[in-house]
Amino acid sequence: APTQAPTEAPTEAPTQAPTVRLTVNVVPYGVLGSALGSSGSAHPPGDNVAIVDPAGLQFIEANEPAKAGGASGAIYGELELTSFPEAVTSSVVKEGDAAVHAYPGKFSVVHVASPVLGRIGDNAEAQETLTNAYRNVFRAFASQHVATELRLLPISGGIFAGHFSEDLPQMSADAVRKAFKSLAANEQSFFSGAQVKMCIFDPEDFPTYQQAFPSVSG
Repeated sequence: APTQAPTEAPTEAPTQAPTVRLTVNVVPYGVLGSALGSSGSAHPPGDNVAIVDPAGLQFIEANEPAKAGGASGAIYGELELTSFPEAVTSSVVKEGDAAVHAYPGKFSVVHVASPVLGRIGDNAEAQETLTNAYRNVFRAFASQHVATELRLLPISGGIFAGHFSEDLPQMSADAVRKAFKSLAANEQSFFSGAQVKMCIFDPEDFPTYQQAFPSVSG
């Protein structure tokens, strides 16, 4: 009998490559368009921009934006926000949750409850927690049809970072990359027509984030 050619084992489908390659541009100003020490805003967000609010969960739970400080306080002040929209308070109920809302005459905001990384001892757990927060930000952004520019900032920065503060630039870059790769194809495709910026308010932090983020680009 003729020798039968060996049957090739069926190959598993390769892991789906991202349909869109995410490029994150690191810029030397905060989400509202100004840098620490500068006067005024050189890059104010328009109605085509969604900015990330690194919210403290307690302020959303209590519905008291006026008590927030830092970047969140500046955002709420710019919006003259006295209470959060119901869509935000009903969706953001635990750390890492995110919800987007378009504020008429201003800009859109992705409110995300910043995880308190300082409470986490394990590096891998902290990284996954941060990745989940960025994933939810990306999903919220991809669910709306107003903004075409997303202004990120370092989620869980400042007092939220705790003992991870020195590692946060690289952790943020890794979290952004992993979060984007975990999105569904239709969510990734939304970003093909969008600009994504990582906004760094403090000039001293800018070189560190610029160095960390080339791994995300391309």
